[in-house]
Amino acid sequence: MKISMSNGNQKLKATIFNLPAGKTCKSCLSCQSYCYAKKAERQYPNVLPSRNSNLESTKNELFVPEMIKRLDSKKSEFVRLHESGDFYEQGYIQKWFEIFKKTQDKHFYAYTKRDDLFSLDILSRKPKNCTLIYSIDGIITEKDIKKIEIPTGFDKIAMVHETISTCPAQKNKEVMCGRDCQICITGKLNTIVFKKH
Repeated sequence: MKISMSNGNQKLKATIFNLPAGKTCKSCLSCQSYCYAKKAERQYPNVLPSRNSNLESTKNELFVPEMIKRLDSKKSEFVRLHESGDFYEQGYIQKWFEIFKKTQDKHFYAYTKRDDLFSLDILSRKPKNCTLIYSIDGIITEKDIKKIEIPTGFDKIAMVHETISTCPAQKNKEVMCGRDCQICITGKLNTIVFKKH
């Protein structure tokens, strides 16, 4: 079983675990037409095979202990799940909940559009060292920003706007997520707006 994780990128200082773009996402999402995660799969030949390998690894019965072992070797305090891809079934969610419980020295965070998988029962059992951010599909208007409420059980809500951003890292290239800013991870800001990129 081969699990690939990166130690961050130009914008993010955190351990990152990815799955293939689109393949694990909810079907018929409008964001698939401008998905930034697909761009990396087209641009770099090793990215898609690595993400496909990760997806296969998640289906292996040894995924949980192997992931815990891998995370124990990582120095980063923060772990970003699914910069590409999403939770694809409830059994997979439960595997991550088990990993969260056994790696209390890490703080995990994930954006997800899979409200079809996260029942209130599942959300009530989410370990505290995970921030789960519900991501609105599509490009929202300025009026929508104030109207949209965080669905019950999620920690935060995120949305994309054509021109507006509340993300410090988008506003200033010197700011790095996880190093200089943690508003998405542990911060008090509950509504996060990203400028479309």
